[in-house]
Amino acid sequence: MATQQHKLLAFSPLPILNSGIGHAAISIVESMNTDRLNARLISPSSTSTIHSHYQKNAMPSLVSRALYKFNLPHILHTLSEAYFYHQLKPNDIAYLWPGTSLTLYRKIKAKGNIIISENINCHQKISKKILDTEEQRLGFTGTHMITKKSILNETEIHRLSDFIFSPSPLVTQSLIDTNIAQEKILQSSYGLHKYQQLDTSSEFKKSERPITAIFVGRVGMRKGIHLLLDYWKSANINGTLKIIGNIEDSVRSLIANYQNVSNIQFINFLPEIEKAYKSADIFILPSLEEGSPLVTYLALGAGLPCLVSPMAGAGVITDGQEGFIIEPHDKNGWVTALQKLFTSPSLREAQSKAARASSKTFLWENVGRQRSKLLLEKLEGK
Repeated sequence: MATQQHKLLAFSPLPILNSGIGHAAISIVESMNTDRLNARLISPSSTSTIHSHYQKNAMPSLVSRALYKFNLPHILHTLSEAYFYHQLKPNDIAYLWPGTSLTLYRKIKAKGNIIISENINCHQKISKKILDTEEQRLGFTGTHMITKKSILNETEIHRLSDFIFSPSPLVTQSLIDTNIAQEKILQSSYGLHKYQQLDTSSEFKKSERPITAIFVGRVGMRKGIHLLLDYWKSANINGTLKIIGNIEDSVRSLIANYQNVSNIQFINFLPEIEKAYKSADIFILPSLEEGSPLVTYLALGAGLPCLVSPMAGAGVITDGQEGFIIEPHDKNGWVTALQKLFTSPSLREAQSKAARASSKTFLWENVGRQRSKLLLEKLEGK
């Protein structure tokens, strides 16, 4: 008896670049293809370096470039959604990434297709509560753009979805906490490519030289940058902290006192981020709210001990093996861990080897196969 093959058509509202969420979307879709699942991705546009048989641009490159040039991305988005809807056949599974309009969800639901949503972060109701609490603690406002309307929009998207991919245990918990049935949730992860498993064997040095920690991401309250800077200063370490990412206007006053500190460097986001990982000794991310940040997977691939919050590392980092997982507001825990890592080359080396070994589990090819398996098990039981 022939094996039934399901067809999946994915839509990413973001262009497919060499990094970021759009890149994660094509990496997953490519790897989900098996003899039982035929998966393809449509996006508004893609960079010229993307050559995938599994991805198609909704618009010709000349059209998309013109719309971006004249600051008309909303028109490109609308046209791309219309193209996707036209390409979606009656029995296709629709796999929709964040940014897809509620209008398209409703049209697809009315058409009768199975819908899967990708939930890259915690449910916005949970995210807003976390971020509002931190704003109140700091006496700040305007550090995020989550509104009651956006929460209601996400809630309706979840209602219309047959299944939801969650990239981490804490995202899953946020969905359950907002009354989403657990049987709807397909918990997986994100990942990295083999070429992102960097050869750092020649970089590791056991000497007592000043060493480097890196933070990679948007420099904002959500990522816990204000906490990290305080902990770093309190740890009084003989080393350099490199903050790599664009600074959000909302936190400039929070970081102003640290911008002239000799062992802290603020660096705008680097297009060739692998160089920063390769020259670093430790990766640090004390996020207050996340999904499953891609930068953490890159740290594993670079063999970096990871000092992270639960939001930044749950489901990816095992506490005490590839690094340490510490609650973001546990100052004593962070300072102690920083000092322990910076004063113990043997601990760094052990965690470095564990991180590099663990990265194999999260190669996109493995993540995609696991997601296919989760989905097919649900479809066959549906």
